[in-house]
Amino acid sequence: MDRWLVCISVSLLVIIYIFLASNLRYRRVEKENDRLRTLYPDDASLARMTNEDAHDIIKYLQQYEFPFAFEVSLAASLYRPYGIPSIARVLAKTKQFADVHLASKRSADTAVLVVDFAQNPPESGKCCGAISRMNYIHRAYQKAGVIKDEDLLYTLALLAWLPVKFIERYEWRQLTLIELQAAGVFWKSLGDAMNLSYIGLASAPPDDGLTPRSAGGWRDGLHFLTELCEWSEQYEIENMRPHHLNHKAAAETEPILLYGIPEPLQNLGRQALSAVMDERLRRALMLNDPPKLVEKAVFGALQLRRFYLRYFSLPRFRPHLRVTQKADVNGRFHRTTWAAQPWYVKPSVSNRWRWQAWKEWLTGRPLPGDDGIKPEGYTHEEVGPAKFEGRGKEDFVQERERLMMMGRGGCPFG
Repeated sequence: MDRWLVCISVSLLVIIYIFLASNLRYRRVEKENDRLRTLYPDDASLARMTNEDAHDIIKYLQQYEFPFAFEVSLAASLYRPYGIPSIARVLAKTKQFADVHLASKRSADTAVLVVDFAQNPPESGKCCGAISRMNYIHRAYQKAGVIKDEDLLYTLALLAWLPVKFIERYEWRQLTLIELQAAGVFWKSLGDAMNLSYIGLASAPPDDGLTPRSAGGWRDGLHFLTELCEWSEQYEIENMRPHHLNHKAAAETEPILLYGIPEPLQNLGRQALSAVMDERLRRALMLNDPPKLVEKAVFGALQLRRFYLRYFSLPRFRPHLRVTQKADVNGRFHRTTWAAQPWYVKPSVSNRWRWQAWKEWLTGRPLPGDDGIKPEGYTHEEVGPAKFEGRGKEDFVQERERLMMMGRGGCPFG
């Protein structure tokens, strides 16, 4: 009898917990949706969504709802362009993937810039500073003729639609219409700040081949996001094809993606990495198809994660921050998390003694505070390949001031 009482009690506790977790998670979503519907009650108001509001929505999604999806998508947005031979050729020339040290630095630099312009108000110095530095680095390659406008537009498209696709396929809920609108507004505003050319993006081709197909204007963020996705799909069909440089770039980046996996499991990790790719990318990188069992295991694990989050996981109560929000006494910022080498991570007691640090120590890998990985932190004007270090500071300040004065908080479709 006592055994049955214990079983019943445990079952009731499990049921109560599931109800509580699911109820709290969805109640927060409903509360946020009600707030957004008050701001944007109809399609006409959605067309006037400001970048300030869009930024707040994207920040909320990144920090509370789908931090894992955005982190995975950022890694994928760095990896997927290797399937384009013209982009892989540029990466090969930079030699930024010659070893794990350089490759992890490049990954960390990209991460801090993307996080800083995604998680800070659009007219703030930190957001505009991150965009300014990114523009300076891109401009150098554009002047040298090694980066084309369409390559940058494709990169913007990946940053915009990869999180959307991942959330649609693997997350615990779907994005709402207002959240999709916000994504379009946010990335359109960033494209404007990058001075991107949108030639060829919209649905009706121009007569002269020079005027952007969007000359008539996009209706709203969703319209822009949809056409950006369609354009990137066509761009891949035309440009993503097998090439030895693609394979070389992917092979050199592989150690970063598999950084925390023990050596005996590295081959299984490669197969899992191949399993999450679509066939087009796999062919372009000249990679073998994964075993069916591995493919099913990876897909099953992602579905199991979705089920767990939907019914068993409490909502996140604290924001997931990947970089510090305020500068230290020396005016520098630090990363708070790391996946490969701990670039820009402060050597605090918690960082040096957390479980991840013990794992790195046991495998002989760098720890926060070790020489050569900049534990002192970063400033925007220093971020980037070694050849850019200490260069472009005057341009950086001017560009940042220009961006701060251009009214980036407004609606980009006005």
